[in-house]
Amino acid sequence: MKNKFTAAALIALFSFFSLPQSEAADVPLLTWERGKEQNIVLGGQSVSNTWKIYLVGNKSTILEFKASKVNSSGFVVYSISVPSDLPVGAYTIETVGKNSPRTVVAGVRLVKLMYYTISQIPQSLIFLLVVAAFLTSTFSTLRGRKYSEYTYLRSHTFAEDDVDGIRSIPRLLRRVYRIRRNSLRGIKESFLRFNLETSGQMLHKFSPTLWALSPVVGVVLGLAVAWETQAAAGIPNTPFFILAAVAIFGVLDSYAAIVALASFTFFQVITGYVSSLRDLMAVIALGIGWFGPGLISNLYLIIGGKDFGSLAPKISDSIKRTINVCGGALLGGSVFMASQVLTESLAVRTGADGGRMIIIATAIAAVIIAKGWYEPHLDHLRLTKPGHQLLEVDTFTLKRVISPLASVLIFVMTAILVYVWTSSLQVSGVAAVVTLVPFALLLVRFSKPRISFLAKIPRQVLAESIVVCVATLGVFEVIQTLPYEVNQKSELFLLIGFVPAFVHAIYSALHDIVEKNGEAIA
Repeated sequence: MKNKFTAAALIALFSFFSLPQSEAADVPLLTWERGKEQNIVLGGQSVSNTWKIYLVGNKSTILEFKASKVNSSGFVVYSISVPSDLPVGAYTIETVGKNSPRTVVAGVRLVKLMYYTISQIPQSLIFLLVVAAFLTSTFSTLRGRKYSEYTYLRSHTFAEDDVDGIRSIPRLLRRVYRIRRNSLRGIKESFLRFNLETSGQMLHKFSPTLWALSPVVGVVLGLAVAWETQAAAGIPNTPFFILAAVAIFGVLDSYAAIVALASFTFFQVITGYVSSLRDLMAVIALGIGWFGPGLISNLYLIIGGKDFGSLAPKISDSIKRTINVCGGALLGGSVFMASQVLTESLAVRTGADGGRMIIIATAIAAVIIAKGWYEPHLDHLRLTKPGHQLLEVDTFTLKRVISPLASVLIFVMTAILVYVWTSSLQVSGVAAVVTLVPFALLLVRFSKPRISFLAKIPRQVLAESIVVCVATLGVFEVIQTLPYEVNQKSELFLLIGFVPAFVHAIYSALHDIVEKNGEAIA
């Protein structure tokens, strides 16, 4: 059900505005799902009469509809976001106009959310796009010379000829250790490999044996989640501790979380639970919540120190690290929540309980903070006390932020995702192109135009990403005031909501030109 007034509803409204109160007993009855935005369209004399519309229950005003701007035909769209926790039951829609009595124009039967149609839930849509804009602008900024080289402490990985190191691992697990070590080395040197290696460093520093066993644990957790989700008929009924365990586990070792996703997907496919491309994308979206928070928080912990370099010399290292760790924790929790929203939008039917997911996201943030604070102490222990495994100073040079294959995958998945949301080839195609451009620009470098004044503006990942997010929110707020129904506003936002990230990507490409000529400051 579209849950909006059609032309017939408009006729009914206008009719009831002219009827006495006693004749409004036969008002139309609407069925609305809570958690979605609902719309009423008024026009003609009702606009000049400044009508106010309320959703009323138990003889008390519950919520007031917000009026849009007046369109060229003189119509106004009144909108209301029905809270997801509003009690189900009977409500009425009442109008109050200037010099007009309060009039009941419709009845509403409010039911629980049955279909998660993200185009009718703008709060979820804007949350997804803000997180996506933040991450996209981060990648665009990383092309800057300032972020091209990283130095970090890494735990010494035992080689075949390192007899003493290998002997510190139980004999039965040495082969497992070699497989884990060689599997990472088998990945082509890239930004992804660097992030995967550094994400699991704390675990290796703590115990090489646990580091070797981590992917094995990932396989077990992936199969356990797959089994429980099928036995419980979906994520909502899956035991809370299993979902929390695999998500928190991914913070400690993102590589093992990817292994967990692979085993989870394999089990779902061979048992027939995944039978379409849409099902597969829903599974991948769920898995992003397992490895994404660890990778993203680890990335910000590494690059954050560069943002607090010459611009904040008087800030102590502990305060700088606190800001980086807490920022990474907030972003990690947000990535997890975004993956859950993404999963529900692909599954259509209502998914996991929001309260449970918030608890898990909070737990993820807490573990990220604990990890961020514990690892420096572990490094200090390894460096100052004899008899512990060696630490090595390693350097990574970022040659390319993203690969062409990854850009193509982003384009294809965005097109499919938006089509699932809107059923519009035109909207999905345009949205996919707008999303692709920031990543495509990362694959090329230009020699002109050279805009000299950009050399005076230092690059700052966090600051620039926040500005892009604020601009994205601004676009959303402007669209919300337009005289369109919720589905139309969602489509428009999908078309232009990513424009701030698009503009930022162009800015980053122009800034790269002056950096290439050695003009920019760090």
